[in-house]
This record gives sequence, structure tokens and C-alpha cells, in this order.
Amino acid sequence: MIPAEGEQSTYGELAALVVTLTARLDVLETRVAELEAENAELRRQLGMNSRSSSKPPSSDG
Repeated sequence: MIPAEGEQSTYGELAALVVTLTARLDVLETRVAELEAENAELRRQLGMNSRSSSKPPSSDG
């Protein structure tokens, strides 16, 4: 738990908080990378039409 303003924390509490936040950061960085890859793939698909892929013209929007 993050101490309120004016409260003192022990070194152990702060170390535990750093470990917890570091682990959470790792999870979030992984998720951001996944979402960026998904976004890139969706943008690639969005740019496709019958002229830039093997899709039939009837599939163009």
C-alpha cells in the first residue's frame, strides 16, 4: 500500500512496493506490445482492397 502523505514507511515496505510496481509494469508493457501488434495487423487489413490484395471487388466497402 502506498503510504499517505506524512506517513513513514520502512525500507521493507518500500522495497515490496517497488517489486509489486515493477511486476505490474512488466504486465502492462507486455499488453501494450500485444495491442500494438494487433493494431498494426488491423491497420494492414483496413488498407487492403481489391486492388491491393486478392480480394474480389465485391468485398470493397
